[in-house]
Amino acid sequence: MNDTDQIRQIATSIIEGCREETAVRQGAELLKLASEIDKQRAESRKLATEEQKISNDLSESKETKKHARMKEYIALLAPLFTTIVLAGTLVQQSYQFVQSEKTKQAQFIQAERDKDAEASRQADAAEDLRWADAVKLLSQSEKLSPAGVILKSFVKSPRYGAPAVQTAIQVLGKTDDPTGFADLFATIFDPVSWNNVAQVLDLDRRLNSDITPLYVKSWNPKTLHNDLTRLSPSERRKYEYLTTDLTFISSRLALVLRGERPPNTRLDLKSVNLFGNFEAADFSGGDITGSVMAEIDVKGANLSGVVGYEGVPFTATAWWRASKIDEGMFQYLIKTYPYDARSTYFPPSTKADYEAGVGRLKLSLQP
Repeated sequence: MNDTDQIRQIATSIIEGCREETAVRQGAELLKLASEIDKQRAESRKLATEEQKISNDLSESKETKKHARMKEYIALLAPLFTTIVLAGTLVQQSYQFVQSEKTKQAQFIQAERDKDAEASRQADAAEDLRWADAVKLLSQSEKLSPAGVILKSFVKSPRYGAPAVQTAIQVLGKTDDPTGFADLFATIFDPVSWNNVAQVLDLDRRLNSDITPLYVKSWNPKTLHNDLTRLSPSERRKYEYLTTDLTFISSRLALVLRGERPPNTRLDLKSVNLFGNFEAADFSGGDITGSVMAEIDVKGANLSGVVGYEGVPFTATAWWRASKIDEGMFQYLIKTYPYDARSTYFPPSTKADYEAGVGRLKLSLQP
């Protein structure tokens, strides 16, 4: 039982229990009050129901708007998503294409390298065969005529250049034909320059080692000349062609020594035998240990800084014609190789030339 029912029950009790007009009126008022309370409550429930409905309608409206807005966003973003997906696809395809091309390029390059390597192996094999045939032919032939043609094709080879030059030096060292020597030398070594001068000096040393015993045997200390009558006919012939060959080599070396020397180039003239005209040659800083400097023209030559001169023969060399010399070498030559009338100087020199040259060099050495 709710409160309005209780009010009605009280009102009914009042009306039934008392017939007075006032009591009846009060009971009626209570009944009216209970009815109004029920009416207000009913309206309140109706309002609550309507409020709930409105609330539900608003919620549904918000959801509807949200979905509509979402649809609009999706509709707007769909082309963008499509473009992004398409761009991603294109990027992926481009990347795959680039990688594929890189792979193809790498494969092509490797194939070309393999092809070049195989060609190089075949060329090396062919060159090995040609070199073997060349060595065999040179060992069997006693003539110089094929040597130049055979060795020239190998001189610039990265693999057989050095052996070819050494073989040429061996062949030149054994020949007794000055004309053939000059031809083969020109084929292998000309033009002589600072690039190959060391090889030419090696050839000079080889020939010097062959002629030295003949010098010793034929030298006459009384006349300061080589007496070839002390040699046998074969030795005399060997002396003559070796002298011709060394003179030929010296003419090539002189051209190089007159030219400009590359910076920081060490001049190694140890154990060489020089002949002829070395006028204006630059011997500065050279090592001439064990060499032969006899009967050469050094007019205007630069002898400053030369080392290893002790024991080197300067017989018949007018060293006082040099343009420059160091104090030590100057004193050594004055003491050991002064002017000697018995010597035949090349070119001819006199006692007066000697004194004038010594005086000039002495002045140049003064601080």
